[in-house]
Amino acid sequence: MKSMCFTLEGVKCGKCAAKIKDYFSEVEGVVIKDVDVSSGRVTMELNASLSVMGIKSQFKDIGFQVQKMEKVGWFPVSIITVR
Repeated sequence: MKSMCFTLEGVKCGKCAAKIKDYFSEVEGVVIKDVDVSSGRVTMELNASLSVMGIKSQFKDIGFQVQKMEKVGWFPVSIITVR
């Protein structure tokens, strides 16, 4: 699975968030992690075989324009001990 964050235009209320969650709950290989109405950001996990551009197209199909797409991930962090 790969984690992605999409910033959308048109996410204005709880009904918008519910529409996104309901739609993508039916899409195999997609898990919605968060829909932030205040920022329009949708964070989801995608099966590696799914196309990010295909997901972008699906947002358009349900009435939302993708403004930005970002891969979300963990970055290695070095732990430094200060004495």
